[in-house]
Amino acid sequence: MLIRETKAILLNKIDLIEYTNFNKASCHVDLNNVNGKVPFMEISCIRNIGMDKWYNWISKQISSK
Repeated sequence: MLIRETKAILLNKIDLIEYTNFNKASCHVDLNNVNGKVPFMEISCIRNIGMDKWYNWISKQISSK
């Protein structure tokens, strides 16, 4: 239910994925099966990866209100 209703999904700490058994491709497939329209953003605050996309999304959400 949560993923069906969400406005965006953030995958944080992507700089650490290589040290886990997390399957990013499987995650994308599963999320698309539940809610294929939700924006999916991969971010790493430490390495500043994907932060601009996240900030832009937040700005658009604020501007649309």
